[in-house]
Amino acid sequence: MARPIEFDYNKKLNIARELFWEKGYSRTSMNDLEERLQLNRSSIYRSFGNKQELFIKCLQSYISFKEDEYSLAASKGKSPLNSVIAIINDIEQNIILDTKTCLSIYTTFELGRLDVDVYKVLQKQSEKTVGLFETLVEQAQKIGEIPKDKSPQDLAYYIVSCLAAIWHADILFKNSAITKKVSKMIIDSITK
Repeated sequence: MARPIEFDYNKKLNIARELFWEKGYSRTSMNDLEERLQLNRSSIYRSFGNKQELFIKCLQSYISFKEDEYSLAASKGKSPLNSVIAIINDIEQNIILDTKTCLSIYTTFELGRLDVDVYKVLQKQSEKTVGLFETLVEQAQKIGEIPKDKSPQDLAYYIVSCLAAIWHADILFKNSAITKKVSKMIIDSITK
């Protein structure tokens, strides 16, 4: 009996994530995955499941990484509003420095309406991000950094929706000055 080939699961998962990110879910074939991962199809199925299951694992690992980035950015703020601004500025800098669109946003537009399982992962992540911003907005309102006439939940949904707008502006206009202006307008709109 042949001994199974051992490999670093997380390393292969990251390689698959990069491939999906590069080509998109729909344009990535099982042949592409076999070639890039240097694993045969049966090893991929045994270790990661089918293409959709592998993609969801890749998406979840990416989301976990982004949540850690948001938490780190928020911890840099000296106040709740400052934390909101730090997250938005961190995202803005990532957009300007990285040529790839956020995998969650990319996936939202590619699969958000087509794949129920992917939608559930994206929705859960979005609701968690909304919760983070809602908490920060509530704290900022308590100390007068954000006007109290705005619903913290509505503002949180607005901020999360606007994060996609920053990516959108960068993709369409390829101008960091415009990307920065969009970020600033988002920040200005929540503080006035």
